[in-house]
Amino acid sequence: MSVIIGSTQHDREREDVLSRQILTGAADGIILLTGRIPEALRSYPGFEKKIVAVGRALKEPACVNIDNEKAIATAVNHLVERGYSDIAHLDGPKSSPTFSARIRGYQAAMEEAGISSKIRVAAGERFNIEAGRDAMESLMRDGSVPAAVVCASDEMAMGAIRYARSQGLTVPQDIAVVGFDDIPFAGVYEPPLTTIRTPRRKMGELGAQMLLKNLKSSSFKSKSIILDHELIVRESSGGEYGH
Repeated sequence: MSVIIGSTQHDREREDVLSRQILTGAADGIILLTGRIPEALRSYPGFEKKIVAVGRALKEPACVNIDNEKAIATAVNHLVERGYSDIAHLDGPKSSPTFSARIRGYQAAMEEAGISSKIRVAAGERFNIEAGRDAMESLMRDGSVPAAVVCASDEMAMGAIRYARSQGLTVPQDIAVVGFDDIPFAGVYEPPLTTIRTPRRKMGELGAQMLLKNLKSSSFKSKSIILDHELIVRESSGGEYGH
């Protein structure tokens, strides 16, 4: 089977253009990474069987994902175990079910640890380096520096570290940072980033298998799959500097 890769760059018009390849017959199905169904497909009969979501949960089609609430809780608990109690969260777009789940996981973990009075959330409009920098600036605007931050992506964590450094702070001595995703640069960043690793390759494989089964059998009804995450501990969460 041939594979067409379309990059939407978070542009909804571009998403609609690419998704119309199902309507024209140029494509038989879509593995969707954006976290939303293109409007062009919503009126298409049986579109749920032609779409599999990977890495972003959706209500209509089946998806391959991790438990985002549990994953963020793992990051919070790691910091608690290292002696931190003043832990903030830098989150992505509130409109995203993925990032909404991560906020819930952060809040639940803070409550479970008995430190709900320390809950502080700053959300970015995206989840890139610039958004991380802006969210960290917003968090520190009142002059209060959290002892640690859990970030919704590694890029946001890098942006947060960049802003912290611009304010004369060091990581992890002054503030511990945990990211999410374990992107290729996370291990070589300075300091190397403690993060949540997602099984991206396995998610892609299972998503492709699920879509092929959907397309081959009219009676097959796929079920969503939740895979395990993994905590990767590096220097940025600085246990010996725990507060």
